[in-house]
Amino acid sequence: ENLLCTACPCDGSCQAAATQLTLVNAGQSSTLGGSYGAQRAIDGDTSGNTFSHTDQDSANTVQPWWQAEIQGGVQLVSGLTLVNRKNCGARWWIGNVGCDPQLEAQEFVGENEGFLVKIANETCSGRSCPGVICYTGNVYGGPYANPIRLDVVCPPGVRGSYVNVQLAGVSRILQLGEIIAYSMSAEPSCTG
Repeated sequence: ENLLCTACPCDGSCQAAATQLTLVNAGQSSTLGGSYGAQRAIDGDTSGNTFSHTDQDSANTVQPWWQAEIQGGVQLVSGLTLVNRKNCGARWWIGNVGCDPQLEAQEFVGENEGFLVKIANETCSGRSCPGVICYTGNVYGGPYANPIRLDVVCPPGVRGSYVNVQLAGVSRILQLGEIIAYSMSAEPSCTG
């Protein structure tokens, strides 16, 4: 199913002409070692086996962020797909819950839980990431929901030259397997 059809108001199937946008020049607030750089989240590998990873040092775990530039400058961004790493990484998006395989589905609403996905025309700086919010995440799907694949639909007409993801609070580690951005040239049409 096309992620951009989630807002389609019909009962039949949905058709949407979406174009994948190329993300380049990825960066993140910090990096764990030399092998977990921000570029890993735009390398085309959606398996969850390779991922970017922010530093675990406590000085670098306050509101960690990841960002990438949209090639070609300001573009219409209709939606995104986020894929996290395999194993326990998906739970780090939403709350500091570790790798307990028995963790049940739940909502996280504390000040150190949740994350934002935004489209922006400026880069992240310090602990701040600007932009229009496409998604606020705080729900975990339950045991073994890894790697998590999250399809996000942005508000209509959102344009920007950067995509960013930021975790709220302190003592947070951001891990991303892959991020894919889409642009839709026309509204979804319903068939059937």
